[in-house]
Amino acid sequence: MTNKNRIRSILLVLSMLAAASVISCGSESNPADTAADTAPAVTAAVSEAETEAPPAYTDDMPDLDLDGYQFRILSELWTHDNTYGAHRMMYDDYTGNPVNDVLHESTLYIEERFNCDIVMIDGGDPYQMEGNTTNIVLGGEDGFDIAVGHDGIMRSMAQKGIFCNIYDIEQFNFDKPWWQPSKGLDFLGDLYFASSYLSFTGLHWTRALIVNKDYMRSIDREMPYDLVRDGKWTLDAMLAFVKDSSNDIDGDGKLDPTVDKVAFATGGETLYCMQEALGIRTYRRTEDSIVLDLDVERAETGLTKLREFHKTGEFLHDTSTQFAEPHFMTGNVLMVYGQIGDAYNYYRDCDFAYGFLPSPKYDEAQESYLNCCTDMPWAIPNTISEEQGDIIGTVVEAMSCRNYLYVLPAYFDVAMKSRTADTEEDAEMLQLIADTRILPYARSYDLRFGALYQDLFNKNKNVASYYEAQKNNAEKTLNKLIAAYEDMRNN
Repeated sequence: MTNKNRIRSILLVLSMLAAASVISCGSESNPADTAADTAPAVTAAVSEAETEAPPAYTDDMPDLDLDGYQFRILSELWTHDNTYGAHRMMYDDYTGNPVNDVLHESTLYIEERFNCDIVMIDGGDPYQMEGNTTNIVLGGEDGFDIAVGHDGIMRSMAQKGIFCNIYDIEQFNFDKPWWQPSKGLDFLGDLYFASSYLSFTGLHWTRALIVNKDYMRSIDREMPYDLVRDGKWTLDAMLAFVKDSSNDIDGDGKLDPTVDKVAFATGGETLYCMQEALGIRTYRRTEDSIVLDLDVERAETGLTKLREFHKTGEFLHDTSTQFAEPHFMTGNVLMVYGQIGDAYNYYRDCDFAYGFLPSPKYDEAQESYLNCCTDMPWAIPNTISEEQGDIIGTVVEAMSCRNYLYVLPAYFDVAMKSRTADTEEDAEMLQLIADTRILPYARSYDLRFGALYQDLFNKNKNVASYYEAQKNNAEKTLNKLIAAYEDMRNN
């Protein structure tokens, strides 16, 4: 199926789910738990989408009878929003939330198809998760099939050697689109934890650009969808789009979104993702290793442009908030660089129209858009039997395909709220963002320079001097990590 037809398939699901109720920004309810649709409507949406538009992809798995096998997901409780990572992979009941309900439909489909039971096991908070998972594996217990937790926790456990190499599971087809994000986690030809569309957390936590369309139209500007399609949505194009659109209404010389009009806003957890979006990588894979390799000139040029725009007074960089979502919700910010999840959790309840754009490229020569994210990756214990590996491979591959095809469109709908005439273009942009999602390699493996832009933005330091001062320590950290993974492979 072509990408255009996939967008149409997405929109069919969107139209069936668009009954989501709209409340004001001042509501105290949790948007993620809002009963915005009914279970029957969700079921009808999935069924009609399947009938009208054949799936763009198949999982290629045989319809095995697993004889009631209990497929167990050991899940961390992410205490920042009191949610379990597993509940973005599977859901065991209807809740009235459109995404949860389509996810429940997917869970039922997998359970019925393979005669299995998908369950979540509570792994505890981030501090408990590592200890609980490690104790299960080192104790030789058959305690879970996959574990899901925050990236730092999963990285730490992977380096203890308790997970198996995901590449060894023969059912996984890494040419399928649901595996695309995991390719960035390959370390020396091995993959010990994955970020895939088995879960929608990675998309939820992807940094992208969100535009207040009401504000945009009030200053006679249009969404630059064609620039994006033509590969011309660059850092310069983004800065030109937001330039000269602020208004210091109270005249105090400071940007306050509660009273002023603000061109561009970010929070404290975004600039390292802009660094990745501009193709400023600090490490490079060679044929048989990984080396430190920063393009200092490119990094310096991109940082300088952002700093110069900040000096104009139109760029609100607020490190006191993670993603600047409180500022965008006022309706007085033209463009925010934050998480797509902010739209899902907050913006869909605001009374203004908004749209999505990918993070900009460094220049038109950059091969593709890159939309950086964080995730709650998943992994497989290294204690599984060969038969269990086949079961895990079959169930995970089928779940990944199903969730990619049906859960993501439902997620797009909730994030977009389907209230603008150009919904189709925004669905297209979200699909582009999803298909170009990457993880920050250096941060994923706790290497240096992963947050170069975040570290330097408000400091009077240039990239070249900072890089030279830290380079030797960075290489030592890298070499230590390489040695640890080589030992793991050989043992």
